[in-house]
Amino acid sequence: MTPQDFVHLHCHSTYSLLEALPTPEEVVLRAKELGQSAVGLADKGYTYGLIELYKAAKKHGIKPILGIETYVAVRTRLDKESSTDMRRYPLVLLAETLEGYENLLKLATKAALEGMYYKPRVDAELLSLYGRGLIALSGPIGGAIPQAALAEDGERVSELVKAYRGFFGEENVYFELMDLQGVPGQREANQQLIRFSKEFNVPLVATNNCHYCRREDAEAHDVLLCIQKNANVHDTGRFSMRDSDFSMRSSEEMCALFSHVPTAIEQTKVIADRCDVTLTFGKYKIPTFPVPNGKTESVFLREKCEAGIRRKYPHAQEPSSPASGHRFSPASIWQRMEYELNVITHMGFSGYFLIVADIVEEAKKRGITVGPGRGSAAGSIVSYALDITTLDPLEHGLLFERFLNPDRVTMPDIDMDFADTRRDEVLEYVREKFGHDRVVQICTFGTLAARAAVKDVGRSYGISFNEMNSLAKLIPDRPGTTLQEALETSELKAAIESDTQYRAVIDIALKLEGKARHISVHACGVIITPEPATTYTALQRAPKDDTTIITQYDAKPLEDLGLLKMDFLGLKNLTIIQTALAIIKRMHGVDIDISTIPLDDKQTFALLSRGETTGVFQLESAGMRRYLKQLKPSTFDDITAMVSLYRPGPMEKIPDYIKCKHGEKKVSYPHPDLEPVLSSTYGVGIYQEQILEMARVFAGFTLAEADLLRRAIGKKIKKELDAQREKFISGSIAKGYSRSLAASIFDDVITPFANYGFNKSHGACYARIAYETAYLKARYPTEFMAALLSSEQGDTDRIAIEIEEARAMGIEVLPPDINESQADFTALSNGKIRFGLTAIKGVGESSVAHIIAIRDGNDGSDHRPFESIEQFAKRVPSKILNKKILESMAKSGALDSLVERGVAVSQYQKIVEYNKSSAANAASQTDMFEHMTEPSSAAAISFEKEAPVPDHLKLLWEKETLGLYVSSHPLTGMRKYIGKKARLISSLKNEDIGKRVTIAGILDTEKMLRTKKGENMAVLTIEDPTGRIDVTLFPRVYAQVGSIIDKPDSVLVIAGSIDMRGGTLHMKGEAIKRASLSSMIAKAKEAGMFDINDSLSRQRGKNRQEEEVETLTEDGDILMERVVTEPDEAPSETVYGPVAEWIRSGMNPAVPASALGINLESEESSDTGKKDALGSSLLTVSPYTITLPTRAPRELLLALKSIFETFPGSERVQLRIHDTIIPVPIAVTLSPLLLKRIDDAIARYSSGATP
Repeated sequence: MTPQDFVHLHCHSTYSLLEALPTPEEVVLRAKELGQSAVGLADKGYTYGLIELYKAAKKHGIKPILGIETYVAVRTRLDKESSTDMRRYPLVLLAETLEGYENLLKLATKAALEGMYYKPRVDAELLSLYGRGLIALSGPIGGAIPQAALAEDGERVSELVKAYRGFFGEENVYFELMDLQGVPGQREANQQLIRFSKEFNVPLVATNNCHYCRREDAEAHDVLLCIQKNANVHDTGRFSMRDSDFSMRSSEEMCALFSHVPTAIEQTKVIADRCDVTLTFGKYKIPTFPVPNGKTESVFLREKCEAGIRRKYPHAQEPSSPASGHRFSPASIWQRMEYELNVITHMGFSGYFLIVADIVEEAKKRGITVGPGRGSAAGSIVSYALDITTLDPLEHGLLFERFLNPDRVTMPDIDMDFADTRRDEVLEYVREKFGHDRVVQICTFGTLAARAAVKDVGRSYGISFNEMNSLAKLIPDRPGTTLQEALETSELKAAIESDTQYRAVIDIALKLEGKARHISVHACGVIITPEPATTYTALQRAPKDDTTIITQYDAKPLEDLGLLKMDFLGLKNLTIIQTALAIIKRMHGVDIDISTIPLDDKQTFALLSRGETTGVFQLESAGMRRYLKQLKPSTFDDITAMVSLYRPGPMEKIPDYIKCKHGEKKVSYPHPDLEPVLSSTYGVGIYQEQILEMARVFAGFTLAEADLLRRAIGKKIKKELDAQREKFISGSIAKGYSRSLAASIFDDVITPFANYGFNKSHGACYARIAYETAYLKARYPTEFMAALLSSEQGDTDRIAIEIEEARAMGIEVLPPDINESQADFTALSNGKIRFGLTAIKGVGESSVAHIIAIRDGNDGSDHRPFESIEQFAKRVPSKILNKKILESMAKSGALDSLVERGVAVSQYQKIVEYNKSSAANAASQTDMFEHMTEPSSAAAISFEKEAPVPDHLKLLWEKETLGLYVSSHPLTGMRKYIGKKARLISSLKNEDIGKRVTIAGILDTEKMLRTKKGENMAVLTIEDPTGRIDVTLFPRVYAQVGSIIDKPDSVLVIAGSIDMRGGTLHMKGEAIKRASLSSMIAKAKEAGMFDINDSLSRQRGKNRQEEEVETLTEDGDILMERVVTEPDEAPSETVYGPVAEWIRSGMNPAVPASALGINLESEESSDTGKKDALGSSLLTVSPYTITLPTRAPRELLLALKSIFETFPGSERVQLRIHDTIIPVPIAVTLSPLLLKRIDDAIARYSSGATP
């Protein structure tokens, strides 16, 4: 018998979610390694991995067998009683035919949607409906037939065989044998199945219920089960499969194990040969768009495009219209449209464009703000004519070939942005238009990333969280970093070499990394299918959301199947724009079409040049603001460039762009003939579209050919890259350039450029949203800030930042008011903003809507404000005005215009009673007089006189009901006094890491935690006049001070050490004292250190910030990359000269000391006063500064270089000598250990000693 005579038909993959180890491709590769001709995948309950297996098998020359291990309900799939229906019987189903595969999808769908009860279940009804084309194997030991066999219940076995043959066919039922010695009852079940096989003439088949590929994977699989069960590998009572071999055994071993029943081996090949399912890929399945009057999609698309061209370009009513001095002639406009339409029609995508255009049109009809476009679709004039995109591709130099390449037929990818509050409304319209059974959201899988894998494995081995967390932090936190890449760093390598336990953890984590952990809903992906979606994919409910249906294949398999996939994205910034426009219309009667605003507005560019970009899309980070102030953008192209360059890698080119724009650096080009391509970006290569133009200009490529070149460079496939390189050189020679020059342009210009160039269409679309938000902020500041604040409802940290921004703009933000506030933050005619009524905790949206309707006359009554607390109590129904709502509104200040706040809070019961008596009187009115007068009641509420409430108590009430202090702040005016007694939070810097400091502030929030030992600890957020910081109190400290933390009228004075967590400075509290806030304010006033006009900063202090910025994959998908920035610091001196240049260039140890010419001390004196006006071009805007002795020897610098390289990361450092600064081109991970090593090195060399 040869290896090809046996086939593993029952294998599980990682898509059995934490129950099996290998990916589908690893299953295929193992089968190939064993010399087997086919392999079957039957994951538990779901079909997640079938397309992956199919494609991998075809790629490696293995026949794919597509299956599922389904669960059969004890009774019916609809029965869900815990006493009975917790049990279910596994049954393996394999697709024999295409019909069988489609039935498999339907069974998996029905099981998940109708039969879910802990597991997705089928029943006799479903099996009878969808059993055709399927082969059934009796399954593992828990299956109905093995259980009956084990009980020697021949009658039950007979009944099941008869039923299954009725479902699947006489020849399509098999008894499944497994040699799993550690599985209780498996051997006995095998013996009985062999006996019943003869009795009922049912063939036998041998499988191994494979959960991993090789025996040596058993431990990793065992750890995976521990992760699933949150168990420890050393727990003796936990579930484990280590007692048996569930690997993909060789054909020889399987033959030996089943030598007593050789037919069971033979039948595996028989079944594999019978299974013949062919899936088609590359054929697009786009729904037919309903077109009017019997027209074709292509004709209807052309008509809509021609109408759009005439609307967008009034001077181009016909191709022959006169140019009339316009930049683009009518002939060129219509020619571009014709070219694009021909490509679209030829590729068969006319219906696609009509579908997208219809969705966008409907959204706009409903008043839903739609984004200007996203990705490369903005390069299409057809998209522009159909109003799918807002940007004119001709005006902005955007290329169609970057979107749809006529030399490479791929489905277009037009993603759509909508206001996030109404995105679901658009999705519902699409469901209604094309059918709920044909519009389905896409699933996605969470996987075990490198750090998570290490932590999970360590936990399974019982290693402490802190220890594993420390080990995981040695893995660089760049998105997508793999463990294998991390092992190349010296720090992680040293850790695992010094500890065998760490080595074991990493070894297991390497096997688990990247494996599926859970399923979730794709953030925005949706498929629209021409037939019911279950024709192409099984469906299920989203986890924790029974109302949302999702696919069981994720985006890649669905795209491979040729299905129409669209991304419906909800963008908060579009909601802000939508809200701001509504406020402007309500207040000024102006209806602004945001798509037609001028792109040369001076006020907008002035705002950007000042860096006042809080709330401005893509431009509000600290690093971006700094660059904007240096750049002083004056054109829309400048914004596009900044959006495109502000990413890891290309960010280093921002200073050159700025200097060249302002004439501080001469613009240069790789070759004079490339000047037309690069002149618009001052010689700095930024966009992928520029690569296409370079190839066209220099080598005569068509733009379509140039896009294939760009893709080849991105994929880094040597054979393909070499072919493109030779084609480029040949084309360049044909145009008169030398071979050496052509090779140099390709190798030194185009290849590096292609690796970081950004999609200009995407950059321009995002720049458009940035410009629109900046325009509204510049032109309508109060209205914009009200919209911005409304969008952050519930996020008090962001609201605090934005309130501070509003106040910096001269806009006062006031507490809510019952007469002036709308539901959300409300812009007032006097230029101020009020909190909305829904911001008050304890007051629901429906109650607010009722009150506003009564006040504004939307309930049919007259529109009039509440003139007194009595009138308010009369007009608002008692079912709304309960005690909780009234107290919350009073404390927030919403009733201040009607009654003194302290009175309303302490005597709210009188208001409630007045409200009830008014309601009772109203009910007793006769119908005859009801329309003539208001119900009578007591003339006024009799309040008892009270002393005015002190300001600090009002502030506490605001904090309680609104989440933050609004009208003022308890620490207003106390900056100088607190700064004399303790460190101000804003003064804390990276240099303080590891140091002991004292701070003083008030408690903002307290988060209680409990240790594994059951001890209490807490994380406090402490706020002083300059910022906030988190302080951790471990159990010992918390036990001592927990009782004083939240006392009223308190300032907490905290001593502790500073460290960094998650990119933010953090404090470990070691001692706390409580002081009276009132007494402290009094002392500050006595000392003349109280300044009521001193403004507060509500932001966190001088802490390192990490932000995520977008970059694009080769296929145009958006990835997030992390950028590290620091808060602004005063400009520092930058040292020049040979030593500085040596440091900046990497400190090559081969450079002799004599070549450096002068020592650092003389260099400093000769260049003091020189400043780099543009700052560092490195990734971190404000690097960590290391102060060196005046006469730092060269050996110290080399020692520091070695230390830096031992701690690689994303944070930059710079060296300070007196007042001069030298940037170091090495990024590090800041940690106490790194800082200690630096201090040791400086101390060693400063003393004059040599190592």
